Amino acid sequence: MSIEQLKELFGNQEAILELVQLEGGELALRNAGSESAPLVTIQFNEELKALLGDQTTVVAQQMVQAAL
Repeated sequence: MSIEQLKELFGNQEAILELVQLEGGELALRNAGSESAPLVTIQFNEELKALLGDQTTVVAQQMVQAAL
């Protein structure tokens, strides 16, 4: 999705997004402060989580940044 498409989706307002960990362990990208359905979820399997360790969230952040 391009920046222009994101602007159409969110309007002219700036979107403040946050990456949070849900109860089930999934990482979710959502509007900051919102409890609504996430825009995107990222789920790593157990093998990859063990390999990444505490870098799992960093990898998810990089994935989101690469997509934007």
